[in-house]
Amino acid sequence: MATHTSPATTNPKYSNPLTPTNDMKKIALFRNVNGSPEFVDRFDTMKEASDCVASIVDGEDDVTVFDFTTEEQEYTDIIERVKSYADACDVLGVPQLDEKAMLSAGFRPDEIARRKLETITAALNEGRNPDWCRTAKTGIWSKNSGVFEREQ
Repeated sequence: MATHTSPATTNPKYSNPLTPTNDMKKIALFRNVNGSPEFVDRFDTMKEASDCVASIVDGEDDVTVFDFTTEEQEYTDIIERVKSYADACDVLGVPQLDEKAMLSAGFRPDEIARRKLETITAALNEGRNPDWCRTAKTGIWSKNSGVFEREQ
């Protein structure tokens, strides 16, 4: 009797057909700064990227729409890529801390743990540094509703 194999059984990407994968295409937006492209953000649609460019151009005098480029890229959600401290170091391209050397140099375990958490946070933020003082851009946490609300 011949057996039939489907992509769901042969390809780990399709291991559960009912669960969507986190591999997707995203629009990466880059800004040309002094001749080299700098990553701005990733978007689901070209309209979202265009809206971001428009808001940057409206807010800065020396920037034009011609300073930006987009590129469609394969993208795996950062939460799927970073599951540990070692993963975070791989994503950032930094070496892992030498805990034994740090302990012998006088670092406390909580100081080492804090540095590891900072590395994980940097990886999960994908290069973005939130400015918590500018609530108009970052939004506010509403204690009453228990919801993060973005100000318009």
